[in-house]
Amino acid sequence: MKNESSLILIGKQINDQELQITCKPSFSDAIQLTNQSLTSTKNSPYHCIPLEDDKNISLNYDGCSVHVDLNKRLIRIKEGASELTNEEAFDLLSNFVIKEGNRVSFLGFPPHRNTCPNKRQKVRIIAEGKELENE
Repeated sequence: MKNESSLILIGKQINDQELQITCKPSFSDAIQLTNQSLTSTKNSPYHCIPLEDDKNISLNYDGCSVHVDLNKRLIRIKEGASELTNEEAFDLLSNFVIKEGNRVSFLGFPPHRNTCPNKRQKVRIIAEGKELENE
């Protein structure tokens, strides 16, 4: 059975070897990609890189090298000699979509919500004073 997995980027083709990522995928992109075939056209912003079990993929993006080893199910991200923080790695990986058959996966940050801090319960203190009589 043939593996129908792809790495999908949203951007524009600069030349045969280079793509410029123009935006991060959103939920609406994921819905659209579930019904779309994997063939890239010049007018489509979606560009597919087929993922085959016997091949490894290396990408350079924003000063980082991303190496995907499909046999070991491993993704390595390197930025020169320094290590990326979890937030930087998550931000980098959120630029890609993986499509396996009709299933689409991508990383995304949930939208910011304006949350109200928990309201404090008002505590009332009642104090009563009484003068003592001198006897």
